[in-house]
Amino acid sequence: MSGFNLVQFVWDRSALQANEDVAVNAVYVRGITNNLPDIFQIDDVRRQEFVDDVKDWHNAIKEFISSKCKLRELRFYDVPDTAGTDMGDPKLIVPLDLAGTGGGLPLPPQLSISVTFRTAERKRWGRMYLPCPTSTWLNANARLEQSACTAIANATTFLTSRAQTGCALTVWSRVKWQHFDPVTIQVDDIYDVIRRRRFSQPTFRAQVQAS
Repeated sequence: MSGFNLVQFVWDRSALQANEDVAVNAVYVRGITNNLPDIFQIDDVRRQEFVDDVKDWHNAIKEFISSKCKLRELRFYDVPDTAGTDMGDPKLIVPLDLAGTGGGLPLPPQLSISVTFRTAERKRWGRMYLPCPTSTWLNANARLEQSACTAIANATTFLTSRAQTGCALTVWSRVKWQHFDPVTIQVDDIYDVIRRRRFSQPTFRAQVQAS
């Protein structure tokens, strides 16, 4: 067992286009017990408690994600005690079927909503990118509506709260091989571009003779 896990959020986008690859968020969590400062070993009980937190979080943000995108599974990996060691196989894979409920048109898949985890050290901030935003929350100036920013930031406290037992999201430094707990959750109104999430192939291509 380890006091830290890497958790992959695997998003299914096949409803946007058949055989489209998944979108993946990777975050780190640490074992917690009701605000105590020590690092607690993560077992399947603590992992399942984090899964419950993710379900609450998704329920609060699902209106900002297209109904053509669903959170398909969570994959937990132990973080080794020392750098340079392979994490190995997942310690737990939890299948889910949590679809977004967002109305409107899905925006191009390379657009995402950025959630920043600000720590006490500026160089140790973390970030995750929510996939499949929709036109409903796109304002007249091509920005994310302010009310959506606030709602997503508030919802993300389900993942970062340390006033419970289970796991809480933290920021992991692969340089220092240590964690930094978030102090502030920040959601900007600027959409981020994740190029690798663009459609893998066109479904139509117009070609005409140039002369």
